[in-house]
Amino acid sequence: MKILRKICSAVLCAAVAVFMVCSLAEGKEKAGALSAENFVPADTVAVSDMIEGLTARSAVVTEMTTGRVLFEKEPQEQCECGHYAKLMVLLLTAEKIDSGELSMSDTSVVSEYANSQQGSQIWLDKGEKISVEELIKSVSAGNANDGCAALAEKVAGSADKAVELMNSRAKMLGMNGTVYTDCTGVGEGNVTTAKDTALLCSELAKYKNLTPYLTCWLDTVRDGKVELVNLNRLVRTYKGVTGMKAWGSEKAGSCIAATAEKGDMSVCVVLNGCDSQEDMNAEAKKLLNLAFDTYEIYTPELPEDMVKETVVCGGEE
Repeated sequence: MKILRKICSAVLCAAVAVFMVCSLAEGKEKAGALSAENFVPADTVAVSDMIEGLTARSAVVTEMTTGRVLFEKEPQEQCECGHYAKLMVLLLTAEKIDSGELSMSDTSVVSEYANSQQGSQIWLDKGEKISVEELIKSVSAGNANDGCAALAEKVAGSADKAVELMNSRAKMLGMNGTVYTDCTGVGEGNVTTAKDTALLCSELAKYKNLTPYLTCWLDTVRDGKVELVNLNRLVRTYKGVTGMKAWGSEKAGSCIAATAEKGDMSVCVVLNGCDSQEDMNAEAKKLLNLAFDTYEIYTPELPEDMVKETVVCGGEE
C-alpha cells in the first residue's frame, strides 16, 4: 500500500488528489514503487491482520509526515494521561527554545512546589539551580516529576500558568479528549486518548534537537548523582526509533508512544492499556514493522504545468 505525500498548497489539493486517484486506478507504475497488481487501498486492509493478539485497549498508528492514520483501535477512549503529559511540557519547551526565548544553558531555581513532587524524581532540593538541558534529560528519559515541574515553571513562569498553556496548546492541536490538571500528568483528572497522544508526538517530532534526549537509554544529571534509565526500551532495541515515552500504572496498564523513521516514512505508534511491558514492547514493534512493511511514500509524477503551478502556490517543489 502507499501513502500519498502532500506536496501542493491548499488551492491545488483537490486537483492533485484527483490526479493521484486516476493514476492509481489506471495501474500506472513507478520505479521502486508497488505496482497496481499488489496495490491495496488502506480501507480494505483486514483489521484482524493488525490486531491479532493485541492486548492494548486503545491504539493508533499514524504516518507523521502526511498525518495519515494507518490503523486505530478505540482511538478516542480516554485514559489516564500519566507521563504523556510530560511530552506537552517538552513541546512547550522546544517552542520556547526555537523562538529564542529560552536556551539549554538557562537555569531554573527549584521551587517548593517542584521539590514537593513525589513518585519518579531526581530528588531536587529547594533553591537548587539546574540547567534547562538537565531538566529536559530528566523528563525525556527519567519521567521525573520534580524535574518536569521545575521545567514547566521555567517555561511558563508558574505551575498554574504551565497547565493553562498545556491545555491551550492541546486545543490548538485538536487534542479534544485531553485535559491537564497539573504539569506532571500524574495527578487526578489528567486524561488523554491514543489519538491525541499521536497528534502530540507528531508535533513534538518536528523538533529534531530533542531527538538525542528522547532516544537516550542511560544518562546522569546533578553532577552524576542521579542515573536516568529510559523506560522506552525501543530506544535500544528498535532500529530507527526517534522517541517518545513509555510508562505504566495499575489503572492505565502499560502505555507507550513510540516514533520511528525508515526511508521517507515517519511512523508513530501509541498503545494504551497493554497487559504488561513485554506485551507493550512486542506490540509496538509489531505495529511499527507492519507500517513500514505495508506502506511507503508515493509521489506521483505530475504534469509539467501542474508542477509549475505547485511551485508558485506552495513555495517549493
